[in-house]
Amino acid sequence: MKTPAPPMTTMIKAARGWIALFLFALSLFVYLYNYRYRIWGAGGDTTSAELLPLALERNHSLYFDGFEEMGTFWRVKGHLISSYPIVPGFFNIPAYAIARWRGVPLDSMLSMISASIVTATSVAFFFLALSNLVARRSTAIADTVVYAFAPTAFSVAARGMWQHGPSLLFFTIGLWMLTRGDARSVALSGLFLGFAVFNRPVNVLIAAPLAVYVLWRHRRTFLPFCAAAAVPAALMAWYSIHYWGTVTTLGQYPSGRWFLGRAGPGLAGLLVSPARGLLVFTPLFVFSFIAMVATMLLYSKWYSWWGGNSFSYRLLAELVPLAIFLAVGWERFYRDRRFLYPLLGIAAVASLYIHFLGAYYAPCGPDDQKRLWSWTGGELARCSEKFTGRIRSHLPQ
Repeated sequence: MKTPAPPMTTMIKAARGWIALFLFALSLFVYLYNYRYRIWGAGGDTTSAELLPLALERNHSLYFDGFEEMGTFWRVKGHLISSYPIVPGFFNIPAYAIARWRGVPLDSMLSMISASIVTATSVAFFFLALSNLVARRSTAIADTVVYAFAPTAFSVAARGMWQHGPSLLFFTIGLWMLTRGDARSVALSGLFLGFAVFNRPVNVLIAAPLAVYVLWRHRRTFLPFCAAAAVPAALMAWYSIHYWGTVTTLGQYPSGRWFLGRAGPGLAGLLVSPARGLLVFTPLFVFSFIAMVATMLLYSKWYSWWGGNSFSYRLLAELVPLAIFLAVGWERFYRDRRFLYPLLGIAAVASLYIHFLGAYYAPCGPDDQKRLWSWTGGELARCSEKFTGRIRSHLPQ
């Protein structure tokens, strides 16, 4: 007697799972390909995340006492506290635990391994979320490849334990649960969206519209959704009060100058600066631009809209999951307008090339603010020169 074939829906779900696993493995391989161990690696913002496992081991708390010379900390009530939200550091704990077990030096760039795994996992969940929104699996796969390698998921989030990788993971899991549509999944999405805000408070600009969507389309599930979101909110409040002494810090260093920048130059820089512009480094986002306006308006007033020493539009990295609108737009608008194909193709190739440079060749010299508007002397031009120089060195003389 033959075993009955599984229902088509079960087969489709299984196929999606295997594709998601393949995309995770592919992304992780590319992210870690030929990577180099570095000491406390990606930048000042990542240092506390890299040190958090060691601080927990030494101090049995979230104080960083004893690491004064290794990072940017605030001193509160005689103790050192991370200047940045602490959530990313917890993602480093498994890598550090395995390294200690295997005898690997803990001053190696373990953080990059953690960041790559976190970002690659977000790739898998992005595909699963997108599969619930588009009709064609090929569309979901193609747009997931764009998400993985064309924007800052590749060139920033996977390079070190910034706040951006965990944000992408929380948002993609939240989107996957929302697109599943059942009451339990929609309610649990609030937990992950809440952790996205704990991880980076400005993420509320992305999480809040999704909460409004839940209220609009899943009204009966809204209270459970809010209850789930209250868990990370309570943890943020506890951490802020216990370590900072006030809930108003939102788990990070207080500053009265965050929004003292000039909106006009800041917005122009975030959009078209040759060193940081969203539409310069990922021109594909021209086709899903309108969904990003609120976050860009906020950061246009940020005192350092360029995001310090980094590659590309680092401060806007949390907008990367909005690449989901590329796939939706493709099936509903772009696919039947063949005259747009060359533009989409050029934008895709340019985006992939630029973030390949960021992942494998940045930094490319001093990150001088004077170069933020230089097309010939900016990091993009210098990384291209570094790449072409590498190619020339392997050509026969």
